[in-house]
Amino acid sequence: MSMLDRKDRIDWLDVLKGILIVFVVLSHSYPPDIYRYFFTPFFLTMFFWASGYTFSMKKSGKEFLLNKCRSLLLPLLVLGSMRIILAQILEGGSWKERIIGLLVQINCQYDELWFVACLFTASICFYGLLKLFGCIKWCKNELFLVGVSGIFLSIAMVFMCIWKMHIPWQLELAFMMCFYMALGYFYRRHEEKIEACWGNKWIVILLGIIYCIGVFGFPNSVDIHKEQFEYPIVFLVLSWICILPMIEISKLIARFEWKRIFVFWGQNTLFYYAFGGTVRVILYKILEIIGVQNSYLVPILCTVLTMFALILPAWIVRTYFPWMVGVKSVGKNRQ
Repeated sequence: MSMLDRKDRIDWLDVLKGILIVFVVLSHSYPPDIYRYFFTPFFLTMFFWASGYTFSMKKSGKEFLLNKCRSLLLPLLVLGSMRIILAQILEGGSWKERIIGLLVQINCQYDELWFVACLFTASICFYGLLKLFGCIKWCKNELFLVGVSGIFLSIAMVFMCIWKMHIPWQLELAFMMCFYMALGYFYRRHEEKIEACWGNKWIVILLGIIYCIGVFGFPNSVDIHKEQFEYPIVFLVLSWICILPMIEISKLIARFEWKRIFVFWGQNTLFYYAFGGTVRVILYKILEIIGVQNSYLVPILCTVLTMFALILPAWIVRTYFPWMVGVKSVGKNRQ
């Protein structure tokens, strides 16, 4: 397989994000465990892989921080505030606890849009790592970066699985996700060599089969948000194995005209992440009224309806209020 040009690369990366956000919406639709076993190892970790793939060190520290504040922190505060208002209307509760939870972002304590906060923190940590390596001549090899970020992952796993520590702004999860950012960063810079060695379709198919055997043959109860990992090593291995198959599936879809729907979803992941849950609540009430209660069918039906129901509002926000989702102006993709 040859290297794709920049435009194609952006397309397949948006397709990848589109696939991932579908599974995010499904994860919020109360799916049965068998579904979770399948998508949990990749549906969040590969967002960080994608972030590492497009990570750039061209900006100064100040410029980088301002950019992340615009593209992640501002949407977190704006969309998070909107979610708080909707949650109060639909569920009630304490305004004070919800607002503090949004601002402090301690795991599972009203931490609205926790994933965005984690991505913000992980990006800053990863930038700091790269800056540090840039100052040390013998540290400039990206493989060394992967190794050091693996140490971060190990520390994070100790925090989460043994000490049960929760640090503001999702720092323990951010440490873990730095590793996946490093994998994406490494892949981008050695893409031709990796594809030459591992890009053979039979190797990719074999990895996909091994992944399916792993997730269904060794059921592993994992909830990344709650920082619960029944078998952490199994989760980590499976999350690595599935990277190449997910990349190739995304590139395959990117060859077809109907990729546009996945590209759209991939370019509007923040909006879908913020409001998919609200639509789910409404849809579940409607489905309950009309008597549709199949535990395997309803989550899929709810997911499909949500993905299409939010197309128009997502387009309106991206077109007329792009700052709400971290976009400078229409047509600029935030990878």
